[in-house]
Amino acid sequence: MVASSFAWRGVVGLRGLALCTLAAALGLGCAGQVVGPTEQEVAEQTLEQAAARRDLGIDHLTRGRTAMAIRELQYASELNPIDATTWLWLGEGYRRKGRLEEAEGFMLQAVDLAPDDQSARLNLSGLYIQMERWDDAIVQSEILIEDPLYPVPWKALSNKGWAELQAGRFDEARVSLEQALDFRRDYWPASLSLGILANKQGHRVEAIEHFEKVIDREIGFSPEAEANFRVAEVYVSLGRRDKAVEHFEAAVVNAPHGSWADESKRYLKLLR
Repeated sequence: MVASSFAWRGVVGLRGLALCTLAAALGLGCAGQVVGPTEQEVAEQTLEQAAARRDLGIDHLTRGRTAMAIRELQYASELNPIDATTWLWLGEGYRRKGRLEEAEGFMLQAVDLAPDDQSARLNLSGLYIQMERWDDAIVQSEILIEDPLYPVPWKALSNKGWAELQAGRFDEARVSLEQALDFRRDYWPASLSLGILANKQGHRVEAIEHFEKVIDREIGFSPEAEANFRVAEVYVSLGRRDKAVEHFEAAVVNAPHGSWADESKRYLKLLR
């Protein structure tokens, strides 16, 4: 009885298969037939998944969750290895982890995939500054500066000027930084760098003016702390103890847990 029941089910299965085959031959549908996604649909789904994981990784990174960001971005890069944005942000994640050589590799991958990606070149120039590879930073900045379609040339000029300053090319640095301010007068990184340059060249009054522009902008705790610290140092060199103490104290208030606060506290112990 069991055998005949099994045989009967088999006959029904074969008959159903024959009917589906006939229906397919006639161009008709078969209700029991399951059709999977096409290769194009699978590819589109993979790209959508890659974009979702990439965007999640970027969100993690902007919220300071670097390890989570790197995990998502690595997975996105496996799903879509030709997406320049994924490689760029993966490089930024590794930069924040202090793994600079790996960060460089990822950012170069982004530039290779999208040579016209201006954000990738700007980030790469910033990475080279962090690595103290001044000439490489200048090269990447100049590519952006020479691009007539680059919408924010003051950023590239500021990076270039800082790299030139650190390389000891003071005259060139001044030109680059002043050009950055010509494009945008309130761009505080250029003002801060010009203040540092002026102080190095012994132009104390000019240095104070640039640092105070950064302080007056109220653009954020860390930049204000640095500007207050640096202007306080200038006042120390001028013998203005009262002004120096005022700005060292301000640096501590601006970023109480940062390196500028620590340095300011050391000065304050000597001045009080």
